[in-house]
Amino acid sequence: MATVSPKNIVLVLFSAIIMAIFAVNYSSTELINEGPSGEEVMKKEISIREIKNGTRINMHINNKTIPGILNDGKPAKELIDRLPYTIHASKYDFDICGVMAKPLSFTDEDLVPGWKNGDIDFTTQGNYFTILFDNEENCYGEFVNLGVIDCDPSIIAEINGSFDILIELAD
Repeated sequence: MATVSPKNIVLVLFSAIIMAIFAVNYSSTELINEGPSGEEVMKKEISIREIKNGTRINMHINNKTIPGILNDGKPAKELIDRLPYTIHASKYDFDICGVMAKPLSFTDEDLVPGWKNGDIDFTTQGNYFTILFDNEENCYGEFVNLGVIDCDPSIIAEINGSFDILIELAD
């Protein structure tokens, strides 16, 4: 009868833990993301939400115009009613955000977990208007999705500093 040493038991347990961690990390990059209603299904590589009947906007930041589409939710419609709207914002590691002087109204049904790269969101903690362009794989918190940008998120990554954003209806 063979005996198993404590060292072998530790090695087997360590290997099992490493394999479990790998399996969780591997599957999380392959999972399909679902939106709050279950209708929005997409892979992370194609993570920008699709809005079919939204309102087209332009966001002017320094010398760039970032096109976007706002959805038909009540918070987005409230923002549309304020257009043209200017907000002072700054660029951070994975988003551009600024505090809205008057917060948007929302209900619990408007909240979505985390964000997708390219989202235009309202962050309820701090009344932030935010344009998210990176790091969706590490997202956290709850947001009110207002819409999406209608360009490659890497364009926003090129913007730096603090600036005013003029948001207006597109022609």
